[in-house]
This record gives sequence, C-alpha cells and structure tokens, in this order.
Amino acid sequence: MKILYIFLLAVFSVGCNSGNSKTEQLKDVESEFKKAISEISPKESSISPIYMVIPRAGCSGCISDAELYMTNYLNKNPKNGKITFILTEFDDEKIIRARFDTLLSRKEVLVDRGDKIGANNLLKSIYPSLYFFDKTGQLRDVGAFSPSTDGQGSIEKYLQN
Repeated sequence: MKILYIFLLAVFSVGCNSGNSKTEQLKDVESEFKKAISEISPKESSISPIYMVIPRAGCSGCISDAELYMTNYLNKNPKNGKITFILTEFDDEKIIRARFDTLLSRKEVLVDRGDKIGANNLLKSIYPSLYFFDKTGQLRDVGAFSPSTDGQGSIEKYLQN
C-alpha cells in the first residue's frame, strides 16, 4: 500500500510540474510572438483571435495547403478579420507579390520583411504555425498545418467556440 501511495504521489508531482512548464512555455511563446508582431506591424493595435504563420521554406505540401487555405479564406471572407496571415522566411518579395497579388494589401495579411518570426528559434517552424488567442489577448494554444495535425480542423473548431 505504501508503494502505491508513493507511486501515485510521484505521478501527480510529475503531472503538476509538466503543466506548469507548459504554461510557462506558452507565456514565453506569447511574449516572443507579440514582440514579433509589434516589429512586423507597429500599427497593429489589437490581437486577432487566430494567426497563421506561413513560412516559404519547410514542408512544401503543408505550406501549399496553408497558402490555399489563406487564399480561399480571404476570398470568401472579405472583411472577417478573425484570422491574420503572416508570410515569413521568403527570399524574394517579387515572388510573394506575384503569387498573392492584391491579397497582400488586405489588413489580414502581414509580410514579415525582417524575418522576425523565422529568425526566432522559439517561433520558427518548418510547418505553417497557428496561434490561438482568447478575447483578452492571451495565447491559449499553438497548432500547425502538418502531416500529423489537422490545422484546418483546429481553426474551424476554435472559430465555432
């Protein structure tokens, strides 16, 4: 019985510690992400509920899926404002302009010209990243458009709640 008690105590201790570190990691990511946003777009006054960061290098299929999602979303939701898309880690802005044309002028699209996100090891990813914020502007979750996750499903679920 004593061994069972010690085992349960150890399990609960590990569970509590990992929860705290995840919360701390989320706060670190939130701080770095907000800092990057303020550097990318100093006039950005409020936090969007969802940010999708789309890198130019990495998982090409995932990036293509995220770009297609962005294009479809912006064309179907001309003034929604629920998702802000950030294009980062690109070699040549001409390619981005040719690819997305008038969508780049939308307030929901930010171009990370200084590579603030891609240069930050805490935020950098080979997959398009998703950042979910609550109404108070606190980061609640981070996701991805990757082979092992359903990024689009995560967005739809978050928007419904």
